[in-house]
Amino acid sequence: VKKRIREMTSRKLPIPMKLRINKLKQYLRGWIGYFALIDTPNGLKNLDSWIRRRLRMCLWKQWKLPRTRVKKLKGLGVPFGKAYE
Repeated sequence: VKKRIREMTSRKLPIPMKLRINKLKQYLRGWIGYFALIDTPNGLKNLDSWIRRRLRMCLWKQWKLPRTRVKKLKGLGVPFGKAYE
C-alpha cells in the first residue's frame, strides 16, 4: 500500500493537488473496501497521518519560494508571524 501511495504522492509528479487527492481517494476507497473485515483502527490511523504528511510535502514542494509559502499560509488563515517562521 505504502509503495503505491509513495508513487502517487511523489514530489516529481507534476499534477494538481486536487487530481492527486482524487486519485488517492479512489485507490484508498478500493483498498479499504477490500480489507474492511480486518480490525486495525491503529493501522489506519497511522496510515492516515502518514498520507497527510506526504500531501503536506507535495504542497510544500509546489510552493517553492518562501514568499509563496507565506502568501499561501496567510490565505489559509495562519497569522503572518507564524507563517513567516
